[in-house]
Amino acid sequence: MKKAPQEAADAKAKAEAAQAKREAEQVQLNQRKTTSKDPCTEKDDADWYTASSSMLFDDSDSDLTATALLLSLQQQLFLKLRAHYQAVVPDYFDMIKTEDVSYKRQHIEQGGLRVINEMVSETYENCRETTDFPNSNGQYTMYMSIKINKKEIVDNIVDEIKKDEEMKVRFNEQQFRKSFEKFFEGE
Repeated sequence: MKKAPQEAADAKAKAEAAQAKREAEQVQLNQRKTTSKDPCTEKDDADWYTASSSMLFDDSDSDLTATALLLSLQQQLFLKLRAHYQAVVPDYFDMIKTEDVSYKRQHIEQGGLRVINEMVSETYENCRETTDFPNSNGQYTMYMSIKINKKEIVDNIVDEIKKDEEMKVRFNEQQFRKSFEKFFEGE
């Protein structure tokens, strides 16, 4: 008779241990799910330029990490836009066949890069997610993405170039927009 209460206690302890093990495995599974998938990943498409990344941080550094990650994404997006813009400008000048190309090209490049820099500097995250559980080192992962509308970039660059009266006379907005469209389609 004494065996029955002992067996019941052993069975209960075994069940509790199994339940604790299942819960620990679920926490690990949730942690892997949370840290292995980037919920903010976005890719460039027909309408948007994007940048996304992640960064590890300690629990006390959340705000600093968000700022650092945003600055990193802005730099990443600026470098991408600068490279794309510098590919569009020569195509534009090939289309319009004009004299004094070096002055005009430099002016248009500088104006466009100034606009791109301002627009990128004003971007804020459109997605920010943080893991719920720390990794084995006690760090969390912050995911973030930013994006800029392609049409808005072109419109703002055109507006900037048209502010200069001398360039405005020699600027072919329609051909400039066609150069961008051609580039966007070829991406």
